[in-house]
Amino acid sequence: MPNVEGLAKKRQSKSSIASSISTYIKNVGTMNKSTAGEYALRLNDFMDFIANEYPDSLNLDNLLIMLKQFLILPV
Repeated sequence: MPNVEGLAKKRQSKSSIASSISTYIKNVGTMNKSTAGEYALRLNDFMDFIANEYPDSLNLDNLLIMLKQFLILPV
């Protein structure tokens, strides 16, 4: 299973997101390791997308804050 916590910490200024992601993947992994591995890969791909598409203006922390405050709406 990929080390999502390490990848998230590299990309984020706050470790709370990285910790939450790691906890989530570990919880899923207790039920099904294959599913947890797939989730980890997809989360990593999403973090790559955010980093590549919005390198100076958006990171995962900011995106989640904006979604929670309804500043942007999911499609």
